[in-house]
Amino acid sequence: MKNTYKAQNQRIIYKTLKRIDSMINFLRFWLVNLVFINHYRKSSIYIKFLAILNGFTPSQFILFNLKNNNKNDYIREIDRFKIDLINGEFRHILENKYQFYEMFKDIINLPKLNFWINNGAIIDFQSKQKVETEFLVKTLMKYGKLLIKENMGENGRNIFLLEYKNEQIYFDNQVIDLIDLEKIIKNLPSSLIVEYVLQASYSNEIFCESVNTIRIITIQDISSNFDTKIALAMHRFGRNPNKAMDNARAGGIYSSIDIDTGILSYGLSNIDSNIYYKHPISEKQIEGIVIPHWDEIKTQVIHAHKNFPYLKFIAWDIAVTETGLVALEGNLSTGLYLIQAHKGQRNSELGEFYRLQGLIK
Repeated sequence: MKNTYKAQNQRIIYKTLKRIDSMINFLRFWLVNLVFINHYRKSSIYIKFLAILNGFTPSQFILFNLKNNNKNDYIREIDRFKIDLINGEFRHILENKYQFYEMFKDIINLPKLNFWINNGAIIDFQSKQKVETEFLVKTLMKYGKLLIKENMGENGRNIFLLEYKNEQIYFDNQVIDLIDLEKIIKNLPSSLIVEYVLQASYSNEIFCESVNTIRIITIQDISSNFDTKIALAMHRFGRNPNKAMDNARAGGIYSSIDIDTGILSYGLSNIDSNIYYKHPISEKQIEGIVIPHWDEIKTQVIHAHKNFPYLKFIAWDIAVTETGLVALEGNLSTGLYLIQAHKGQRNSELGEFYRLQGLIK
């Protein structure tokens, strides 16, 4: 009787703590979206309050056209607080890019890791020895382009293009010298320096100033004996000639991919309401393009995920090359702007997966 009473008290305390945690997250959500966030779309105070009351950001309210569409078809931004924790104690594998590289390097094709920057020091990945900036520049001269990525970075933040052309060093399209590069390296957080992937011609023709990646979401489906499957796929394209990024937050264009055929839909963007059948800069067709090697790509990401059954969810960033895929990284969650602009996902296979995990209602 005493143990039963104790167990009941523990359940009450647990439920109370969960309610308090939910209230704190909701208040934080309100504060961040009303005061601190600089949204993609301008909105009135009325739209801001209406959006946040329903658990969306003001930009999402406009992008998803929730004035006319059913909000119950969409996963709410406020749900991200729980969704981001889906991999539990194993989330660090996908948070830490260096650890991801070490875990997956023998399972799926990854970009070559050249250097690791730690506390301002450049560590050569092959020798595991500290090297001088001159050695980094020699490597840059050999390859022409390298990519710097913050080890714990997310949402496309702190990704920089290092380039050598016309006998000059460029850092994100700005000419720098050796001294400038040394200062930049010293001020960087823990970062990786990896090869710049040469993308397939279809992608390069649409936009050549960035590596245009595919976001593929794989899940461990608990409703079917934990089969690994692809729940959703999107293709991103950059459009800023001065920034080598395709990220939706950076104004990139994204297209939905038919999982069965690999055919692209029309493109959308976070920063405007246009529908892009063609890329606005290159004027190359987006809608209807078929991704090469699509069946192989699907097989490889599913196989890679199956090697880690304790990871319930992986959001892959994939570059397509002329010969196949390069897995740039795996992420522990995905932006709701990207995956819901074309269609709400609350009642999709992905939404049902989140529901079975107890992450959404």
